[in-house]
Amino acid sequence: MYTFTVNEDGSISHGDNNGIIYNTAKTIDVEIIKKEKDTNIPLKGATIALYKEGQNETMQTVTTGENGKGTFTGLRAGTYYYKEVKAPVGYILNEEMYTFTIGEDGSVTYGTNEGIIYNKKKPIDPVEPDDPVDPPEEPDIPDKPTEPDKPEEPDRPTQPDTPSKPQEPTTPNVPVKPNIPNDYIGNLPKTGETIVVLVIAVIVLSGSAIMLTYNYIKMKK
Repeated sequence: MYTFTVNEDGSISHGDNNGIIYNTAKTIDVEIIKKEKDTNIPLKGATIALYKEGQNETMQTVTTGENGKGTFTGLRAGTYYYKEVKAPVGYILNEEMYTFTIGEDGSVTYGTNEGIIYNKKKPIDPVEPDDPVDPPEEPDIPDKPTEPDKPEEPDRPTQPDTPSKPQEPTTPNVPVKPNIPNDYIGNLPKTGETIVVLVIAVIVLSGSAIMLTYNYIKMKK
């Protein structure tokens, strides 16, 4: 609220504003985006400069963040120019100049790039190949291989000894039947005693036969 006073002499005295009402111009912020060409990956670290139409001096500079965005602030209605002055690491500088226009109503109209600046990657420098190694003037001649020793003649196998002919088994001696006197009738063995004598005789004869067979087999071996 401002005041003024009409004096008696007709003069007018204004308050602190001296009769002037000031208005603050409407300003807006404008966002620019940096992306990689063909992939649309946001690029961090690009520096973008802003110029007013008809002026060569730089008004503002912004550096894009992780999201690839940078914002010019406090801009009034009019036409502006902007371009990249420092490219992100590993990318080629885009030196093209772009425009946007701010209307009196605060609307923003971008040029053909829709507020996006694209960068191409720098080509990878080819690696310098190593210098070729000079071959030796004269290659080494390998030593002549030595003649292998002639194998020795193997020993001739010996003829095995002819086994000796086994001895013919001898006929066992038949025990002599004891003479029993004719008049020795009272002391003849009884029936049980006779069987025992026969069994003993059979055992003796069987033992003799086994010994003879064993000796024969042993001589065969």
